[in-house]
Amino acid sequence: MSVSNEETTPSIEYIDGPMLPHLLPSRTTTSLVPIITPPLATQTTASEEADAQQYLLVPNAQRIIVRSAHHGKRVCTLVPTGDQSIHAVTLVWLPVRGEEDDNADDDDDEGHDEEDSGEWVAVAGCSDGTLQEWSITKVTAKSNEEVAPRRVFQLACTKTESAKMIHLSSPVSDAGLASSLFEEKGGAPLYGLISGTGKKAKKNSSCVVSCLIPPFDDKGDNETEQSIDLKRLVSTKVLKSSMSRDEKTRLRKSHVCLKKGDSIFGLKAAYRPSSLAASVDTMDYEVEDERANSVSQGDLFLVVCASRGFVIYRESIKSSSSKQEDGEMVHFELPMKSSYQSKEQSAFSSIAISPDTKNLALGRISGHMEILDDVFDNVAKYLNSQNKGQDVDQQQQQQHPETVTVRKSVHWHTNPVRALAFLADSGRHKGNSGSVISGGEESVLVTWQLDRDFHRPSHFVSRVGQGGILHTLCCMHTGKIVVFCSDNSVQCFHGANYERLWTEQGIASMMLHEAGVIKCSEKEHEINKGTVLMSKDPITGLPILANLPGAPGMVHWYDPKSASVVGTLEVSPYNRVSRRDPRVDPNIPTPTVTHIAIGQDGKDMITVDTVWTENTSVGRECTLVGPQGDEAPMSVCTSIKFYTFSDVKGRKSDQRKHRQGDLSMSYELVSSMASPHGREGEVCALAISPDGETACTLSRQEDAFRIWSKNTTYSPSGVASFMWKCLYKVKTPAGFANLLSQNNYSSPGQNLVCFSSDGSVLSVCYGTHVTLWDHSSA
Repeated sequence: MSVSNEETTPSIEYIDGPMLPHLLPSRTTTSLVPIITPPLATQTTASEEADAQQYLLVPNAQRIIVRSAHHGKRVCTLVPTGDQSIHAVTLVWLPVRGEEDDNADDDDDEGHDEEDSGEWVAVAGCSDGTLQEWSITKVTAKSNEEVAPRRVFQLACTKTESAKMIHLSSPVSDAGLASSLFEEKGGAPLYGLISGTGKKAKKNSSCVVSCLIPPFDDKGDNETEQSIDLKRLVSTKVLKSSMSRDEKTRLRKSHVCLKKGDSIFGLKAAYRPSSLAASVDTMDYEVEDERANSVSQGDLFLVVCASRGFVIYRESIKSSSSKQEDGEMVHFELPMKSSYQSKEQSAFSSIAISPDTKNLALGRISGHMEILDDVFDNVAKYLNSQNKGQDVDQQQQQQHPETVTVRKSVHWHTNPVRALAFLADSGRHKGNSGSVISGGEESVLVTWQLDRDFHRPSHFVSRVGQGGILHTLCCMHTGKIVVFCSDNSVQCFHGANYERLWTEQGIASMMLHEAGVIKCSEKEHEINKGTVLMSKDPITGLPILANLPGAPGMVHWYDPKSASVVGTLEVSPYNRVSRRDPRVDPNIPTPTVTHIAIGQDGKDMITVDTVWTENTSVGRECTLVGPQGDEAPMSVCTSIKFYTFSDVKGRKSDQRKHRQGDLSMSYELVSSMASPHGREGEVCALAISPDGETACTLSRQEDAFRIWSKNTTYSPSGVASFMWKCLYKVKTPAGFANLLSQNNYSSPGQNLVCFSSDGSVLSVCYGTHVTLWDHSSA
């Protein structure tokens, strides 16, 4: 059985294309980044701290999947109203206004934890211009259910007719700091980037905004749909080459200035509490204890990162009795100017802020990384000196943060740095705010201890997934590292020894990279990867999927009930880094499982796969064409492989491997043959007899079919061993040769060969004719 594999994923999702999605000016990108929650106590065990659980929020365009951070299993699904698509998701802490507020004075005397009177909520920006809210503590009690939002907020924007929130960020991830910030601001602050159409101009415009999420009343006096006001902070502006230097300087004071063809891909907010010294000039920042909730002043930093520069926006938080001042910002353009990189290669691809809001990490298209030490301190001091005007030495005013900030540059990745995260300040990395993890298309998790002046990685975790690494998260409470890969897998690693704790694998429907282009008969055309293969496993009763776009060379066993892959088999290894220079070198196609057949009892399985190789002495010769027309000679090698099922159920070692994410099925490779129908021959059909003793392959190029037989031998100890061999080749009868050669029967979904129920008769299809063959006495 075959399933049509029409490409539904747009090309901007490819992670190893000439440019990353945010470098394409014709597309409006969104920020669907996974989130890990702080420890949350369920409603039934709110008084037991040991029962606190953490959850992963994994968003896609249609819904937000809530998974347990302990074992990775799906808990529930958050679905927006009106079938709206999701553009951005963030986590916000809100106080709960209920009956306990009637006795607020008594509670203040007794003293209670802020988390006991508050909750963490997920807020999603949707395509209809609304913000939709879910309470994480309450929805996790609804196991395997689809949960509608608790409240829907309409965005009130005076200068645009319609506004869509395409980026969202909350500045705090600690309940104590969030509570104090809520009291100072009068609501839960939320920052975002909106894109909308102006009332007068038809052209789309974008700007950075902020809003305050009101608390939720447990008494039930809340309105399902509410309106919240947006505060416009700064708008974006594209700088023209014809502008003078003074004009550009003036625009940078009130706008986020972008280069032509550039767009914003990252928006990160962070709240840093501060203790004021006697003199503002010598202001020292101190990191408060995570449980402290008595902070009354500090700075809110907002990093707006584009491909060729970034902006740090600062908003000072004053006490409630003081007048709140407008924010200020600083443009950074110097970090992109590197003599060893071109303009395209020096573009930024990822961003991360350290947990103590001290350092900033930036990843580049070229694979380089930069750590900016104390950049937020330098921004605060620079802005404070600018506000003092003539009272400060003129030389001190001219010290721009991008000039005085120390930058550390390291390089390991060959492809763009797609994911960045700072490690938790605990355990092995205690007091180590310079430890960073990075990942990309290479599917290698790299650890850097930059605070020790190590310019080389300190640790590697290779072959993390079948596809490249898209996102990395680090839990600040447990130190666990969660990795999301493009093959639709989520993996959790121990933060100290990097042991893989669990893995959840979904259907790998996303293509890892663009389809290759080959040249045949002086004509160029894309490589046809065929359809997705699906059959039923007689042993487990689960569907078997092969030739998935995001799992090249793999066979997956999929469980529809848990919506996850429960078993895998690697038919053909895949080298994930296939190009030295993506701009010039042709993209080497991924291996393909073209056919799969399994016996009636599930004990025998046969696969046919094709692999591209630079060794032109084997296989069928082809020519690959690069993005700029460069040609590279390649060969396509076809192989047939025979597997037998070995029952190892019950072994403790195998059970432990399965819990840690090793989903390899118990199939053992017993025989393999390259080019079963000759060097130029491809396999266009495959069948196996019900008893699993005989198989047949058909080739249009060889104009023949072959019969394969399994031989079983036993050792003196009674252990059986199996070997497959080709019994004979049968040429296509003269009257049917043209029917096989003139028609394209290479689609694996067509059953051109089939065995009878007892396996004694073989049927071979030639066009509209079916021939029957008795092979039992051949």
